[in-house]
Amino acid sequence: MRTERLFGDVLTLALQAFENIKYPTTYPKEAILFLEGQAPRGIFVLCKGRVKLSMSISDGSPDSQDR
Repeated sequence: MRTERLFGDVLTLALQAFENIKYPTTYPKEAILFLEGQAPRGIFVLCKGRVKLSMSISDGSPDSQDR
């Protein structure tokens, strides 16, 4: 990751700690990574592709954003 400078000038020790805990995964198109209100399983770092984030607004209807 350091060669791509994704995290700027993050200390080498911090990057090594991230390398030690990462779990790289490829998800199929349309996969649901998590649901609103669900306890987090960790963080997601998108390295390639697109993600669609949807959440309910106050009236209960879905509000979607492609990122």
